[in-house]
Amino acid sequence: MNVAATRFGVSAGVELAAERWGDAASRDVVVLLHGGGQTRHSWARTARQLAAHGWLAIAYDARGHGDSGRDVDGGYGLDAFVEDLLGLVATLPAPPVLVGASLGGMTSLVAAGEHSEVVRGLVLVDVVVEVGRAGVDRIRDFMTAHADGFATLDDVADAIVAYNPERRRPRNLDGLRKNVRQGADGRWY
Repeated sequence: MNVAATRFGVSAGVELAAERWGDAASRDVVVLLHGGGQTRHSWARTARQLAAHGWLAIAYDARGHGDSGRDVDGGYGLDAFVEDLLGLVATLPAPPVLVGASLGGMTSLVAAGEHSEVVRGLVLVDVVVEVGRAGVDRIRDFMTAHADGFATLDDVADAIVAYNPERRRPRNLDGLRKNVRQGADGRWY
């Protein structure tokens, strides 16, 4: 299986980290967009399956997520995410099918709605037409509650379970390393 790490330069000097599965010349292209607080690794299994069926699959970390750059000016509105996606799409050999979950789904929906000529198709996962304010506030509160980071990966796992008690706490915490990063201070963010 051809898997290649790559980077895309996009707006405001933010660079996106990505992985590409399959034949880079394929005209059957799918771009996989993760949800807020997630990374491209959320789509690795799906991308491998798509590549096995002849698709070029690309999953990338949205700005401020995973290994992608941070916007020093705080440009994290939906328009910035859409602009990043359109910058990536412009580098592809053919219009892609966009598959987006949550934040990635909203980004895909706006991009496809405003620029339908650059998109072959759209698949939405965990996206609603009308966003509930309470849900948005709950997600934002969770994402900002630990701005000072976590001392250990166990603390990260505990916070996730507290946010979503129905989610089982993982025994092996290695998967969390893909969604958080360790700062120079040793804390997990």
